[in-house]
Amino acid sequence: MQFGVIDEKFVNSATRLANDFADLKPQLDSMMSFDERGFLKKPILAKIKDFEVVTEVEIEFASGSQRPVEVAWKYKWDKVSIVKESEIIAVEGGEGHPLDEYTNSDAAEELHGEGQGLAYNIAEMANAELAPIVFGVDMETSAYPQGFRPQPADVGTYVLLSPHYCDEDGFFFYTFDRQGVHDGVCSNLPAPPME
Repeated sequence: MQFGVIDEKFVNSATRLANDFADLKPQLDSMMSFDERGFLKKPILAKIKDFEVVTEVEIEFASGSQRPVEVAWKYKWDKVSIVKESEIIAVEGGEGHPLDEYTNSDAAEELHGEGQGLAYNIAEMANAELAPIVFGVDMETSAYPQGFRPQPADVGTYVLLSPHYCDEDGFFFYTFDRQGVHDGVCSNLPAPPME
């Protein structure tokens, strides 16, 4: 049985396929959740400890006033661990996987550089593009309560963080997915009916 001849055409085709695969490998690794060092990315259970505004948009309210409204935030966090069914504790140190060394956003920022290692809520990422609809609520209708605004995830909230690197500049950050809410103090509400 004859399998063919290894000639110049075969070698060139094999080389081209190998080069094509090498070009695709970063995207494949990203899809397979490997970082650029070849380590499997692991999610981190964390507790939000602080936040800062990232994005504001101008909203024209039904009253006719137009004001900037905060719609996205970046979050500082502490890694936590579930030690018993009803007990969650802060993690003091990590071992094993390289990403385990980050016990909080400050440690990640210290290693990767200013502003890196913070967490971003996926649910907030499109708010600026979709405004005046924020978290699925149209803020420009007359039904939107005047004292309400979109809210960040509360300090003390537990989230599952996934690590990411930007392909272009290597920026390191985490994401979590927590549905956003609107909250505030209602004003100009009609008096309840008398009995």
